[in-house]
Amino acid sequence: MPAHLSPRHAAAVAALALVASAAAAQDTGAPLVLRLPVSTRALAMGGGQPVAVDAESQLYNPALLAWSRGASAQGQRWGAASTMGVLASTLSALRGTTGLAVQYLDYGATAGGLPDATRDATGALPTRGPVTASSLAASIGYARPMLGVRAGAVLRYAEERLGAARDGTVSADVGLAKGFLFDNVVVGLAVQHLGAGLQLAGARAPLPTRVTLGLSGAGYPLNPWLDVGASAAVSVLRGGEVAVAGGGELSLVPLQGYAITARVGARRTLAPGERPVTAGFGLTRDRVSLDYAYEPFVARDAHRIGLRVR
Repeated sequence: MPAHLSPRHAAAVAALALVASAAAAQDTGAPLVLRLPVSTRALAMGGGQPVAVDAESQLYNPALLAWSRGASAQGQRWGAASTMGVLASTLSALRGTTGLAVQYLDYGATAGGLPDATRDATGALPTRGPVTASSLAASIGYARPMLGVRAGAVLRYAEERLGAARDGTVSADVGLAKGFLFDNVVVGLAVQHLGAGLQLAGARAPLPTRVTLGLSGAGYPLNPWLDVGASAAVSVLRGGEVAVAGGGELSLVPLQGYAITARVGARRTLAPGERPVTAGFGLTRDRVSLDYAYEPFVARDAHRIGLRVR
């Protein structure tokens, strides 16, 4: 914690830490879509915190909305087995920034009840199970500067469908973030997925509550032709597991407004079948960026495409 943080800021951080210790006593949780990486750009760099200006950053830490702008669309395929899509947008409103996001996952579960259907998380997605399943989340968030930091909150409706059974719930995220070096580096602390769990087929599963400390930065010039960026995150998951992810990007800028970016990342693997290294690239022209991420698995590799408009 920075030494110049006020007692009020320190109290807020301590409160988030208390929630982290409570979350550590549970298992991983459902809906499954809330446990998957959202940002194509971040996934290529290991799946840590996305760069703060990206619209989908609100799904990692709502306080990052204070820097976010534009809109994004993401899509991922795990072979022919599973498909995920994410839409996110932001707009300035009420002296801050408001964000909207929708996440949807279509997959085949290995079991018809919770928690067995979602236990293996991403490790089960490259192979479609016998039970038709889907997972949905719709979010609205708000962030603004407050007491020297940015503070934000997200309210979300999330549901899981397993065969003919369905259950939904309302959850919330809260977060704090602060920019350094003229906001070129952003550090954030967030608590996600606070609320009641789901009940399907007579069994209950808690929400996948997590506490995440992340940082990101991009566009730092090495010379007139090359820029660098990086992101990283450490999360305490429900159940006590610690997830660590990080990576970097190197951008070639041949002309002003144009960029070709290579990305690579690493992560601690927690789900069966995951591999620790991810990679990808991006193409930017003015305010539009096309991103690609490659996520390897033991069973079958996954590919994600993202489009960002700033």
